[in-house]
Amino acid sequence: MKFTLPLLFLLTSSVFASLHDSSGVSESTQINQLTVTVTGTFKIEVYRADKHVFSYDCSNSFICVLFTTSDSNPEYVYSDGLVQSSETVLPISIENINRFTEGNANYTANFIAIIASRTSATGAWGERYYYKINTETGGVQINNIGWDWMRYGMSKPASD
Repeated sequence: MKFTLPLLFLLTSSVFASLHDSSGVSESTQINQLTVTVTGTFKIEVYRADKHVFSYDCSNSFICVLFTTSDSNPEYVYSDGLVQSSETVLPISIENINRFTEGNANYTANFIAIIASRTSATGAWGERYYYKINTETGGVQINNIGWDWMRYGMSKPASD
């Protein structure tokens, strides 16, 4: 199939627009000591009083989506290298962000979790970040995974 440049631009623009809610409407909520602000479906900011503790903005990435979960070990479903909504992985919105408790007999803490998923148009490379934010201290734990497919192999390292 042969595409002309204007048609290809329109196709990629419509894909990009469908991934990002560009309404720009921001909603905020207070969760323990944190103020959480979500803008559309593409941006989140978290503050503790006036101190920035976390933010992620998908508007500068071509294929990027944000999710939230109340599960410290969610199961991820992928399609073309991108995390998909599931029973425990929900699209980012003020309504979907819920505090959860983790710990043991000696110590427990409350958290919110954000999942950022980015990929290439072909799904050949991608990355997933799981951010767990303590709702009292603002501390952030980051777990990430990435992949890349080297279709024609890898270059030989200079040290070999």
